[in-house]
Amino acid sequence: MFIQDIREWADSDLYVADHNIQNKRSKYRIAVQKDLRDQFRSEEARGCMGHLVQRSTCKESRPILDIEYLWEATTSRDFTDS
Repeated sequence: MFIQDIREWADSDLYVADHNIQNKRSKYRIAVQKDLRDQFRSEEARGCMGHLVQRSTCKESRPILDIEYLWEATTSRDFTDS
């Protein structure tokens, strides 16, 4: 009976330790999320987010055939080993 009591305490200690580790992980994850959210909002407020958006300065559109011919001219179709 004495051995069983020790084993029960040891198991509960493992559960407490596991619970503490889970609490630390969740607190760390929440802190990282908060830091990233704050950083995103501060960059958005400063106007840094506009750099991530690609805007086309060229108003003319090219036909698809021109792009295909350019691709064929720049790629090599030689698949043999030298």
